[in-house]
Amino acid sequence: MKSLKPIEKEFSAAGGSMLWLTNVLNRMPVSTPSFLERHEGRGLWDVFEEMMADPHIQSSFRSRRAGVAGRSWEVVAADDSRKAQKIAEFVRKTLAAIPNFEHALAHLLKAIPYGHSVAEIMWRIDADAVRVDALRTRRPERFLLEKNAELKLLDSQTGQTKDLPDRKFICHRNEPQDDVPYANPLLLSLYWPWYFKKHASAFWMVLAEKFGIPSVIGRYPAHFTDADVRNLVTALVNLQQDSVAAVPQETKVELESIQVGEKGSFFRELLDFMNAEISKTVLGGTLTQEVGKVGSYAAAKTHQEVRQEIIAADARLLHTTLNSTLIRWLTDFNYGPNVAAPHFVVDYLPPRGTAEFAQTLKTLSEMGYRVPERFIAETFGLPEEEASTEKQGE
Repeated sequence: MKSLKPIEKEFSAAGGSMLWLTNVLNRMPVSTPSFLERHEGRGLWDVFEEMMADPHIQSSFRSRRAGVAGRSWEVVAADDSRKAQKIAEFVRKTLAAIPNFEHALAHLLKAIPYGHSVAEIMWRIDADAVRVDALRTRRPERFLLEKNAELKLLDSQTGQTKDLPDRKFICHRNEPQDDVPYANPLLLSLYWPWYFKKHASAFWMVLAEKFGIPSVIGRYPAHFTDADVRNLVTALVNLQQDSVAAVPQETKVELESIQVGEKGSFFRELLDFMNAEISKTVLGGTLTQEVGKVGSYAAAKTHQEVRQEIIAADARLLHTTLNSTLIRWLTDFNYGPNVAAPHFVVDYLPPRGTAEFAQTLKTLSEMGYRVPERFIAETFGLPEEEASTEKQGE
């Protein structure tokens, strides 16, 4: 039987040699996509980091994470019994006391681009209970997921894997599958849009450098020596850079602009298209990221509905991870493994008018769903003692 005593010591602090960075890719239980071979042996995580430096990719993932991490959360009791309510209140207060809890939630959602994310739980054993001091966020490339999604730590000195203590690490996976430990890193789906955008930007800058600034032409008489010509060229370079130059009186200086026409628009359209592909992959649409030629209320509403579905899916996946790890373990350490644990829930419902939202709560209540009084009070701005709907009709 596994011990129910938590490990307080920090287990995976970064430090020492970074040798593991050179062979992380080879240790992965999944094959490297062939299109990454062009990166001259660079690891998968190096490519991911470069992709995340793209402003559009970064802002898209930040927006998606904010759709969940920026919402309020609640801990719902397993049932209506007094004991279940007491356990839920203890877990709620414990989570609220964690200094970086919201930051840790946002970090766990980085599993969306990277496939998995990791946080180490810093347990604290008090005289009356086991609590959490902090959730230490860890870089995902320091960990491997082996068979049955078992989390392993890569040793910084040898590059070998190390077993991790039980009930110590939270590992969140994006769209997990039973036969693919690394789940679904969305950055893999963004590789080609990012790659084409990166090189199109480079070619666009070459075009701008060649044709964006007028060329300076100096005409000199036939009797000029090689030294005279070199001095003239130096003067023309200064003229182009500093707008000031001294040249012999018998020379002529001309500025010649080359009309590039619509050549630059091709690169702009290509970059816009790649950004749109990135937005569709990450956010489910482009209305909030791109300025379209034609817009409509119906199209905007459809886009918002799709985005809301993505937020709901991300939130439910986060619920599953936290409820099977942190919430379950807190309950085990303090009340025993045979006690039903409460449920961590992020409020991912879209903002609604008071009347519409109240009707939604009424419908849920009639279906037997228990709506916490704290949630009702916070939603409608009511004091908690006035928020109860259970006393109506008494």
